[in-house]
Amino acid sequence: MVLAYRGGDLPLMTPRALPGERERVLNGQIMPPGPEWLASAFEQAEDAPVLVDATVLQCCNQAYDLAVAHRSADVCLEHLVHAMTLIPDAIRALHAASVSDASLRRESGIIIAHDIPAVATDRPVAPQTSEQMSDVLRYAAAMAYARRSPVTIEDLLATLFDMTRDQDTRSLLNRHRSEWSLREPIERSPRYTNGS
Repeated sequence: MVLAYRGGDLPLMTPRALPGERERVLNGQIMPPGPEWLASAFEQAEDAPVLVDATVLQCCNQAYDLAVAHRSADVCLEHLVHAMTLIPDAIRALHAASVSDASLRRESGIIIAHDIPAVATDRPVAPQTSEQMSDVLRYAAAMAYARRSPVTIEDLLATLFDMTRDQDTRSLLNRHRSEWSLREPIERSPRYTNGS
């Protein structure tokens, strides 16, 4: 069974078996049947799918659902981070990275709730994947493919912690790490404050 991203604007899916081959499930994750899946991952086409494991796909679909529920025009990194606090396998990865899922869930939920809905009418919402979220997935894919693996939550976290372009999300995650120091300045975007 091949699963795909609900949003439709981002070519994101789990690795697919070649004809006549069957996918394997290992520790609850859909695994590609052999190294052949990697060939399609390296296609140079811009719309080549980003191959992810089942947990990452579940988090991305949850992020999409959150954006729809909050009538957001975009599926943003805040939606993805919040989704990671709702999926058991992603929560385990957060704990392994010394991130508190409970406090992260509270703060990311507040950020999402304070966003003004971009779509105010009663028509159905079909949010687009933000450029930042798309970039994070592609950078994580480069890291994962180098070790011949689909993108995992650990790849996403490593990419988010290394980001310089979107410091708000990195700061959000860092504030909920057990080794975060109260002496470190809190970097907040004007988007999440009242302009003060």
